[in-house]
Amino acid sequence: MKMESVILQAALLLGFGYTTFISANFEITTTGNSGEGFSQGSEAILACTINPYTGSQTWKVDNVSVADCGFVLCSENTSNPERYSFMPNVSTGNFLFTINPVEYADDGNIDCFDGSNTETFTMVVTDPSTTSTTETAQS
Repeated sequence: MKMESVILQAALLLGFGYTTFISANFEITTTGNSGEGFSQGSEAILACTINPYTGSQTWKVDNVSVADCGFVLCSENTSNPERYSFMPNVSTGNFLFTINPVEYADDGNIDCFDGSNTETFTMVVTDPSTTSTTETAQS
């Protein structure tokens, strides 16, 4: 129950775009499901919770490490620092990865790796003009 409350509060606080929660124990709680579309130009926020945090966390985009933590020392290894941001909290085991703005090149797999287990999120980037046309047609 407490975990559900924390997740709901975080989703409400993050606000814009999609917020996706990935748990290292392979439970996924999300407001935007893996494989669903993120509009090009939107903000995507992924949260990986590792409980208990044992001193290792890595975000990978298409198998390339973009950010990692070893115990309390965290670093970003990205060629897109203007679009990718990483907010680790090693004391709680919560690791946020933000892509803003989402681009078509982001289409693919994003992994949260805890040193022995990997949780994969499939990012699908959609055309916002197509999405709004479809929504208008259904109204």
